[in-house]
Amino acid sequence: MTDPVTGDEGKKALAIYILLIVSMMAVGVLTMPVAVIMTCFGLIKRSTPRWVRSHYWFQLRNILVFVISIAAIFAMLPGVAAEVRWAGYVFLAGVIGLALFIVRCFWGLVILNRRQPIPLWLV
Repeated sequence: MTDPVTGDEGKKALAIYILLIVSMMAVGVLTMPVAVIMTCFGLIKRSTPRWVRSHYWFQLRNILVFVISIAAIFAMLPGVAAEVRWAGYVFLAGVIGLALFIVRCFWGLVILNRRQPIPLWLV
């Protein structure tokens, strides 16, 4: 059985998805910057196939979802915004954002495994 993610760029995109999923653990401080750098270099490279380039853009948007979600969660910790009535809603939005991040990463992995570009409506 052959690996559907062939080529150097497809393997890089796969590695970035794995780094993004691992970033949900405590090692996110280390893996997220590595994923950002790898994604940016993949976008800069002119020889990157179009279908892999769509995955790189999708990964950058996943990183943005992750950063906004973490910022919402940390901004609403009890010591930071204990007196604000809507703090619980912002915290909940951060948790929902992290769940969305995980779903988007796995969805991107499935599409990458099929060697297809990310659909525009999903980005």
